[in-house]
Amino acid sequence: MTILFLNSSSYSHTPIDKWTDDTDETIICITPAKNVAEYKEKLSEGKFEIVAIKDWEDKTTIDIAINTIYNKKIFNKVISMREKDIIHAAYIREHFELMGQTISSAMAFRDKYVMKNLAIQNNIKVPIFSKVNTFFDVVNFTNKNKFPVVVKPRLGAGSVDTFIINNSLEMEENLRGVDLKNFIIEEFIDGSIFHVDGLIKDGEIEFII
Repeated sequence: MTILFLNSSSYSHTPIDKWTDDTDETIICITPAKNVAEYKEKLSEGKFEIVAIKDWEDKTTIDIAINTIYNKKIFNKVISMREKDIIHAAYIREHFELMGQTISSAMAFRDKYVMKNLAIQNNIKVPIFSKVNTFFDVVNFTNKNKFPVVVKPRLGAGSVDTFIINNSLEMEENLRGVDLKNFIIEEFIDGSIFHVDGLIKDGEIEFII
């Protein structure tokens, strides 16, 4: 069997040989060109194959490379090493009809608008929220709801491009120059933040931290 790693990180952050030392499967690692030299230095030939991508944001070029790989050597699994690549990996699985996280599951994991709607469907309380594509969507929401509000990308991570806005002046100052397509706005809830990570398999909690 062969595993495809969709991996934008350097070897120092993702030492895939140490993580796969208990398998004899061939590992194909697709990574930005800047990482290739380090991977080739650290990884043994034979088990590992490294494929360089010049521009990691060019998904079409990545897909062309993956299609070429599959036509030469069929891979059975796709693993994404970065949160931003989870949806892309799901589309790859669907195209090649592989087992693993589906597109709908990946969207629920990454897209905050989809995530909150699923939470509501399962009787989980969430802040008042709405999707945003333009500045006027933000204005309409704040006209109907009180400040403060939070504006952030639907597919964001690590609080990048996340704004807590307390009034109309801050709204204009903070959002000027920001492309608001595929953002979300929600009421700001003041309180402690808890991060919970876990894995549920077949409806059973495998672990949770």
